[in-house]
Amino acid sequence: MTTMAEELFSLRDAIGLYSSRIDLAHKLWAYLQVVAIGAAGFAWSAQRSAAVVGLLLAGFVIFAVGNGTLLVSTQREAVKVMAAIGAYRAKHHHEIETELLPALDAVSPWAPWRVGVLHAAIDLAAVIAIAIRL
Repeated sequence: MTTMAEELFSLRDAIGLYSSRIDLAHKLWAYLQVVAIGAAGFAWSAQRSAAVVGLLLAGFVIFAVGNGTLLVSTQREAVKVMAAIGAYRAKHHHEIETELLPALDAVSPWAPWRVGVLHAAIDLAAVIAIAIRL
């Protein structure tokens, strides 16, 4: 007999939620790459006044803080969802097709702190590339 909670949220739903979190994280990484390269490229593409470069730098820093915050938060959510999927797998392994168990075992999201450190390193590289033009 299934409980009301099991009827409302299934393993399929949890995997879908995890997939949506990872998809969002990939989009946020892509935005960071485009904006960081674009901002640095703009700063270096022609002689710019210090005011323009300063505004560009400030704008990039604001973007990077917001993007990084969202990315780490999204990664934290993905880790929580994957932990719930792992707990479900451990408790209900007999209900999951044996062929699919290795696929669940293969999914291992990065720890949010790793995402934050990598994001900060990219941010720092872009900030240095822009700030050199001041």
